[in-house]
Amino acid sequence: MLPKATYHVFTDNLFSSPNLFRALRETGYGATGTARPNCGITKQLKDAKEDDKAGKAPPPLQYNKVRAIPTEDCKDSSYVLFLSAVHTGADEERTQRKRKKPAKKGSSKKEKEIQRYFGKNSSMIIAIPTVAASYDDEMNHVDRGDQLRSYTSYEHRFRRGPWQVLLWSFLLDVALANSFILQLKTTSPRWPPYKTLQKWKECIYNALFIIYTHESSTRKRCQISTMSGEALNQTA
Repeated sequence: MLPKATYHVFTDNLFSSPNLFRALRETGYGATGTARPNCGITKQLKDAKEDDKAGKAPPPLQYNKVRAIPTEDCKDSSYVLFLSAVHTGADEERTQRKRKKPAKKGSSKKEKEIQRYFGKNSSMIIAIPTVAASYDDEMNHVDRGDQLRSYTSYEHRFRRGPWQVLLWSFLLDVALANSFILQLKTTSPRWPPYKTLQKWKECIYNALFIIYTHESSTRKRCQISTMSGEALNQTA
């Protein structure tokens, strides 16, 4: 188990919402993540995102108690919405980072802005919002987790709605990968740590089979009675 401490949670826009971040902050945990326009943020932020897509300059925005932090990120040259219960989003809250020149894409106006900013340089040191720098650093761990899960993926198609993919594929795989990392890094393991995710999964499903196979064998099975053709004729 994780030690008792104050944690800073990072999420992508699949999970970020003002309600979740407010609940985390009220229980003493920080949270930062990118946000979708339909995650429950204010109409001003939605409009700002749409203005950016249309090539218009988004207006300056006021911050809420759960701070929605808009930032122009030169890495992908698009308007990115951040939700954070940790960072203030103040103009002076910035971090120096090396950024490559984005590939030419999008509107001609954005391409001109990129060319004006970078010129002939292939990369530059840029003062980006600290919330974006922190998010980039920590979400790299998530990318490595995705890579780890992909090593032991399985071929199984879901045909009855996207919720099954989220529940049985994504969340189950994340739980297995996270538990593997925790047992690998614990300071007081109760067993020799498993070195690969595949071996850890084999340990989990073997333990489940051992426990529930015995339980299922004690259940009474439904007995189906059979009748001969002669008996059926007599019944008729």
